[in-house]
Amino acid sequence: MNEHNASAPPLILDFGSVNTELESYVGEEATTISTFYADLKHQKITVPYGFIVTPEVLRLCLAHDNLENSIVERLNISETDLHRLFLAGNKVRSSIMHASWPEEVTRAIVNAYNRMESQYGAEPEVWLRPSCAQDADVSSSVTGTDTRFLNIAGLDEVIAHIKRAYATLFTDRAIAYRLHNNLPPIPTGFSLVIQKMAHADRTSSGIMFTSDPDTGWSNAMVINANYGLRDLIYRGSIVPDEFVLYKPKIADNHASILSSTLGSKRRKLVYQADSLTGFQVREVRVPAEDADKFCLTEAQLLELGKIAIALEELVKQNHRIALPLAVEWAIDSNSGELVISRVEHLTGFSAFSAEDYYDTTASADHILARGRAIGRGIATGETRVLDDVAEADQLKPGDILVTTSLEPEWADQLKGLAGVIVENGAATSRGARIVRDLGIPMLIAREQVTDMFKDGEVITLGCGLDGIAVAWRSQGTTPPAQPWTQKLEMADHKPLMISLSRPSLALAAAHLDGAERVVLELEHIYRSVIGVHPDLAEHLDLIEGDAIKLVNRRIAGFRDLGQFILGRLSESIASVAAAFYPREVIVRLSNFTSNDLLTLLGGTQLEIPERDPTLGLRGAARYLSDTHKSSFEYECQAIYNVRERFGFGNVSVMVPFVRAGDEARRISAQLNRHGLKNHPDGPRHILMCNLPINLLMPESFMPFFDAACVDIEDLSHLIYGSDGSSSNDNDETAVAALTRLMEPLINWCSTGKTPLLANAVRARDMELALALDHHIQFTGLGLRLENFRQDLVRQPKK
Repeated sequence: MNEHNASAPPLILDFGSVNTELESYVGEEATTISTFYADLKHQKITVPYGFIVTPEVLRLCLAHDNLENSIVERLNISETDLHRLFLAGNKVRSSIMHASWPEEVTRAIVNAYNRMESQYGAEPEVWLRPSCAQDADVSSSVTGTDTRFLNIAGLDEVIAHIKRAYATLFTDRAIAYRLHNNLPPIPTGFSLVIQKMAHADRTSSGIMFTSDPDTGWSNAMVINANYGLRDLIYRGSIVPDEFVLYKPKIADNHASILSSTLGSKRRKLVYQADSLTGFQVREVRVPAEDADKFCLTEAQLLELGKIAIALEELVKQNHRIALPLAVEWAIDSNSGELVISRVEHLTGFSAFSAEDYYDTTASADHILARGRAIGRGIATGETRVLDDVAEADQLKPGDILVTTSLEPEWADQLKGLAGVIVENGAATSRGARIVRDLGIPMLIAREQVTDMFKDGEVITLGCGLDGIAVAWRSQGTTPPAQPWTQKLEMADHKPLMISLSRPSLALAAAHLDGAERVVLELEHIYRSVIGVHPDLAEHLDLIEGDAIKLVNRRIAGFRDLGQFILGRLSESIASVAAAFYPREVIVRLSNFTSNDLLTLLGGTQLEIPERDPTLGLRGAARYLSDTHKSSFEYECQAIYNVRERFGFGNVSVMVPFVRAGDEARRISAQLNRHGLKNHPDGPRHILMCNLPINLLMPESFMPFFDAACVDIEDLSHLIYGSDGSSSNDNDETAVAALTRLMEPLINWCSTGKTPLLANAVRARDMELALALDHHIQFTGLGLRLENFRQDLVRQPKK
């Protein structure tokens, strides 16, 4: 039901009655939620009911008792006369709060609230937020249009908060803003959305983006979640949990959770009147045992993922275009139901461009902070360390703002800045969206930053497509932002097999010209992501004191160390599989030497030092060892998870350092026992040939594998007895020696039509591989992305 007659604009519009034709009247916010309320009724996706207070209500209220003329007269002042501006603002706000309303306005709001009570019972809790017409003069957050009021119960409180919302249009800053920009003193096109709240104070809520705004990856969605009400995420004043899901597999009912990052979540908002602030919600502390757990289950994440897909499909049907969305959601504490309370089109979104991926740390003198990247790019400037937006007058164009959190009040202070560094924040916060719109890189450190930086020091801040932001002391000039994804001319248009040690680089790697497949080296995941010895989960009794504390901090959010190792391996593999899907992803099982393992937490307790670790207990021998087989079992289970639970059938297995035919047979049997069966047209078992015996006696090894991959670096070292620092292993002698050594394997592969790959992890290995290609036919050439990146950023783009 709508409160209007045929000749007058409507005062109230119920959810479901607003269409796109009314958007220019009530604004996008109101139109979008009303449309989704109607469209989602039949899809078992709950959007709480509400109504819209249209701009006509504000017009009638200000026209009543000559209030409008009084406001215009009071605001006929100079923006520089701060004392008169302060007095005028107080008077205007007070007059709005104490004004009487036309009877027709009061009646319309009473009727709308009664309709809500008939659906939800007496005095349902609601929340109130603004919606501005596209042509309104109140588009800036400084003018009060970001104001949100939560947990309003009872008709008198609803009316009082509508008045408060109108009063926020006349804060001192809003008045000064309009005066400075020669705008009318009274804004137009201002609607209010009043909607039933979900009781999320005892559960969780959050915001999700249906595409990744920082990489431009439309197949990924980002979810931020915290305990209690979602407003702390919106304001950027907390570090929430963050999850990345792969939408195409979620649609197929697979648990494709590509990453999960535990937030601090030490505070939450609950329904409780606060006499000090006058708000109907209160901030309370979260017990440590809850803060150290993820606040969403896998089932809830999958439900959110499916809802996101349904919302995008509706937008595509209504607008005939795919648009990324920002969605606010909550889990009702009473019913356990997941509800959608707000949907809007996502701004600041950029399509993926590999040319935007920069090596942000190549010129770093000293790393000061590292954290979550918001936006892209690299910039140099002076730091301005500020505690509050009230100090914003100290900012100069080109500064890098360092503060605790980027709350919406900062919005109009950010133009012209070079970058932002904050302690708290989220990818889905209002502040993050603002810096993306402005094209400013931002670093969320997740630790205290105001004491970390000195005011006025020159630093460089860089954000890359790997989601990592880095700040370092600079020489005063921004390093040249040369993209490392330029064409690799030395590859001569051959299909590339990219070797990766960092899963965060997978998306950019997948966009390299000719990238046909990728090799993920799992020992690097243990070093950079897991950080503990793979056998430590079964031998925790061997460590104590600070080591135990370090393990407990690292595994926060997981049931135990074993689940942590398995979870991080699964996510790392899945993120690469998703980026390259449906192209082949080859997971090379860990190829640790014992001295490598000594550097991991627990390594000194679990490893026996060897005289020559390079030729010691590693590869297949370690997997088959009774005392050192944990890593093999975790890795097999992780690959199985990615294939079966996550739905990525493009994951093959590569086994390194197989010394004997019996080891090959036993490893093949173990892979099958763990459910990693090979398939002629699908996942393969690949032998990594990094020992001469693999080349000379293929009949002992290849019956158990579907393909062979020649590791040029390892074999070159063995041919020359080189430790890798020598530069003489890429000359003509090496080509001839390696070609002759490979003849038995070449013949075997040619006869059995077995694919033969070459892995070249350095530039000189690539040159050798290309030279060998004149003698044999490779199906792919490999390179390690990280090695080439440093070379590329030093060369001007052609």
